[in-house]
Amino acid sequence: MNHKGLTFLETTLIVVVIILLFAVFLPMYQKQNRLKLQHNARKSLFILYQLQKKYLEENQTLATEVHKLHFESEIKNDPYAYTIDRTNMENFQISATANLDRDETLDMWTINEKGVLSPKSNDILD
Repeated sequence: MNHKGLTFLETTLIVVVIILLFAVFLPMYQKQNRLKLQHNARKSLFILYQLQKKYLEENQTLATEVHKLHFESEIKNDPYAYTIDRTNMENFQISATANLDRDETLDMWTINEKGVLSPKSNDILD
């Protein structure tokens, strides 16, 4: 006989293979996307660090709020919130905080007045 089309079994196998591919590759894609967002946050912290140093040079004081530094993230709808946590003439700390995968753990990175970037909690590794 000359069959046109696929049997039910063949169609089911194709659907199962597609579902398995999604099950394997979707988490990998999501992790890569979160890593990209995290990389942008670390990069943004260095930019904020430089802007804070420039602000100090021009105003003889440190900015206490991020908007005073005229910072704008390179990523549209950046999930990170950027804040200046502590300031005095010798010390400051700027943080980036986000919940990248909607769990209890936040992704939080900080940079201090010496330009030292450090993770407070890493939502991707936890």
